[in-house]
Amino acid sequence: MDRFDKLEVRKMTVSQSLEKSGSMTAELKALLEGAQTLAEVEDIYLPFKPKRKTRASEARAKGLQPLADMIRGKLSPPFTKSDFDSMGPAEAAKKMVRECQEIDSAMDALAGARDIIAEETMENSDVRKEARSRLTRGLQVTCKEKKSGADVEAKYTNYHKFEKWWNSLRPYEVLAISRGSKAKILTHKLKVSDEAKQVFESW
Repeated sequence: MDRFDKLEVRKMTVSQSLEKSGSMTAELKALLEGAQTLAEVEDIYLPFKPKRKTRASEARAKGLQPLADMIRGKLSPPFTKSDFDSMGPAEAAKKMVRECQEIDSAMDALAGARDIIAEETMENSDVRKEARSRLTRGLQVTCKEKKSGADVEAKYTNYHKFEKWWNSLRPYEVLAISRGSKAKILTHKLKVSDEAKQVFESW
């Protein structure tokens, strides 16, 4: 099965899953149809995938979604328009303590809201796409031999001392490094430059 076939099969599987769960919308359908890579399809599907228990899911179970929404500029009960205009995060967290018996303190409420916001941000397909683009601009791949001898295929000798920026890698080089690493002939490392890290953190 070639890359295009794998992409189309995955699109169909994700589409069926979204339809079955009642999550499919016209916008999601258009995004899936326009996806050009498996990574894009997975980014679109990620917020709707069945999840294991996380700190964010535990925070939601305690009723902290409205606090996370308020911090991000969205209004939902038990907060009113008046609360939204007058309260900062600390005051809103205190209100959540009064509203939810499972929350012990305003500090715990804020921590839970941060967990929810972090998960929602991480699952946003646009954020993931931009983050991947920014990090790969400064991503360097190094590769060296892990196993030597007559049994090592000659096609891997070019990668015994190999170093290249990710964005300049050719598809055949990615394939060779991947296969060589799986065969335990090569070992490789990925390193993000300090400059790329600083730019990413600022963003």
